[in-house]
Amino acid sequence: MKFAPTRPLRRSSLSALGVLCLVATACSSSGRAQLGTGGKATTTTAPKFFPLTGLTVVDQSAASRPAITVKIENSPASRPQAGLDKADVVFEAVVEGGQTRFLAVFQSTDADNAGPVRSVRPSDPSIVGPFGGIVAYSGGIDKFVNAMKATGLKNFDETNAGDAFRRRRDKVAPHNLYTSTAALYVAAGGGGNPPPKFADFLKPGEPFAPVGAVPVTHLTLGIGSSTTVDYDWNAASGTWLRATDGRAHSAEGGGQLAPNTVIVQYVTYQATGEVDTTGAVVSEANLVGSGDAVVFANGTMLKARWNKTSATAMTKWTDMNNAPLTLPAGRTWVELPNVGASFVTR
Repeated sequence: MKFAPTRPLRRSSLSALGVLCLVATACSSSGRAQLGTGGKATTTTAPKFFPLTGLTVVDQSAASRPAITVKIENSPASRPQAGLDKADVVFEAVVEGGQTRFLAVFQSTDADNAGPVRSVRPSDPSIVGPFGGIVAYSGGIDKFVNAMKATGLKNFDETNAGDAFRRRRDKVAPHNLYTSTAALYVAAGGGGNPPPKFADFLKPGEPFAPVGAVPVTHLTLGIGSSTTVDYDWNAASGTWLRATDGRAHSAEGGGQLAPNTVIVQYVTYQATGEVDTTGAVVSEANLVGSGDAVVFANGTMLKARWNKTSATAMTKWTDMNNAPLTLPAGRTWVELPNVGASFVTR
């Protein structure tokens, strides 16, 4: 089965530096009355489900802490990466040379080792901004770094995070910079709000079976001119087993990467006028607006739509009739191929 998407309905460049930080409304784990706006007392309750996965909260301290997003490389020299299996949400976007990089968002689970950490790209502020909290990367072109700092998130790299970053001797630079979420929380000095929910999630035992979903067990997607990903449905685990460039994609020290849900979100990329150190053109994904998407969950495929009203707004997912989607609880990977990229399923 092949699917070729249409162009997004609206596009918006995200290169401007005025990206504002989204301040998420936090739930207090204390359950006590607290002062809200206007000086009135409001009562909050401990969250029952993690906002980025919909999974049941066991550790209230984890549920009430901010998100951490780490920029992680995906060149062949970087594999197997560390920490991707611990992320609640992972975005895979195209960068120079047709390769891809990841933005891995952590909150419910810590990653003692995450990386290789690499530099920021112009699309990143719009992806990271809605989650708030902390972002970790290894520098980049000045105007893109400034755009990330303009989000108001706590920005960390190896120049300002103390011992939170380290260069590993068993790896070759620039593929040897790693961090940990626990160390980044220490560097941030505590405080901060938990992220808003990534999506509406099904409760335990509820099936993902929207109208229009069709059974599939395999997906092959070209994302970028030199990166191919495959996902195979594993009914026993309720996950999609990931392969990259024809080989099983595993985490360092762990098993094969296997999200519960895969979302293919079609976007357009435009040149920024900048080039990287090799002379390759740096492009930016247009993430504000709306367009086609395809959701893979529970061994099914569903044609869908995405909509993002601003750089600080979380993306919303609907079916083709604009009815909001409720996703399976668990980890989600969002693929960001260019409009026109086709995929194959079986």
